[in-house]
Amino acid sequence: MFKLLKPLFILLALYAFASAHPTWSRTYSYGRIRSIHAKDNGHIIFAAQAGSSFNVVHIDENGDVLWDFPVTGNLYDFSSLSSGQFMALYNTNDGLTLSGFSSTGQVIWSSPAPIATNIKKLIDTGDNCCVYASPDTLVKLNSDGSVRWVRSISSTMSNLVTINSAPGEPGGVSLAGTSGNYLQLGIADSSGTILWTGLGYNMTPSITSVEGVYGASNGNCYGAATFEIPSPPPVTWPSVLCFNPDSTTEWRKTIYDVRLLCESQGGDPIAFGIKNNLGDDDIFIRQMVAETGGTNWLHTHGIPGVDDNCLAVSLCSDGGYAVGGYSGANSLILRIDSNGWINGTGIEEEDSATAMLSPFPNPAAYSLTIPVSVASSGRVSIQIFDLTGRSVTALVEEEFQAGLNSVTWDLKDSEGNAVSNGMYCVVATTGEAVMTERAMVLR
Repeated sequence: MFKLLKPLFILLALYAFASAHPTWSRTYSYGRIRSIHAKDNGHIIFAAQAGSSFNVVHIDENGDVLWDFPVTGNLYDFSSLSSGQFMALYNTNDGLTLSGFSSTGQVIWSSPAPIATNIKKLIDTGDNCCVYASPDTLVKLNSDGSVRWVRSISSTMSNLVTINSAPGEPGGVSLAGTSGNYLQLGIADSSGTILWTGLGYNMTPSITSVEGVYGASNGNCYGAATFEIPSPPPVTWPSVLCFNPDSTTEWRKTIYDVRLLCESQGGDPIAFGIKNNLGDDDIFIRQMVAETGGTNWLHTHGIPGVDDNCLAVSLCSDGGYAVGGYSGANSLILRIDSNGWINGTGIEEEDSATAMLSPFPNPAAYSLTIPVSVASSGRVSIQIFDLTGRSVTALVEEEFQAGLNSVTWDLKDSEGNAVSNGMYCVVATTGEAVMTERAMVLR
């Protein structure tokens, strides 16, 4: 039997190798990439802004330019349609404009946008339509720019900030915004009806920014936001969160400088952002664990000697990623494989603390559970510090078995007194690493 199956295994392996497109990083002179779309054949369409105009650019699987087409206006977003055409939302001297583009980049229609907005997102919903939004309204557009529907969402979401795809809800979109001091995530269906929203992490005085959202294929919704906590001194608390359709928070992870969220072919969330390496800003890609928010792997890529940034991402048919942004004054595209590498290279980061140290609930009102995962048996100490670096209490210093271990903090200091509300640092030290994670006490 094995002899019969062996040729099949070889053919499948050769097919997988052949179907993977080249990986590379390249710069172009089109300005900052605002939107990027990977095609099944490995080609990429992107739109980049420079001055008072933007270019729609088609490149092949190796990154070589096939054609470009300039358009006058300030680009908000550029989205693909299942028909192979494209749609753009941009500002001109005549106001906010929608235009349709052929598969070769030619403008085939233009019309005024039905509502004004400062939300610079235009999302392909997978049914040959696009959705854009204002802080209190969703608008769905047919491929010719005609309006399919307009939905007020003010009774459900008081301040929408951004939208994105929602593969788990065909024809729908994922939503992220704020409600008072809460982060609010949710999913809307193909008719614009909001199916559910969840509120999480009421941080006084406010959320400072909402970086992104993505509706997962399993029905959950991921969001990235930055909170500010007045300790004092004020502390920013950047987070990636997962809400489920029951409107409850599955998990929260502290990850700095996240810019984009998407989903791997296997269903795990992918976060992209900025990491400073030797004085230059590079782009990181982190594959997280869907169930826990832990980290599967974390790599960084960038052009030496300049600051890089990521502004758009598209999942490729081979499971990799096309990431668009800028490097200095130039356009930048990273064509990354499904394991986060470019030609098998990149900087493999070691800061997997969030995968190994995950205190919850966070914020905590009565007690804090601290799961700690270690690769091998050994001595582990866990301490609590305040934000001035003062030791609050030492929880344990003992032998941990390989795998998942758990410790509980009763929110008291070393003298047995209840600690005050505020932010604290949980520090776990093993023989190989020091892991830290912030936790908030909020009664």
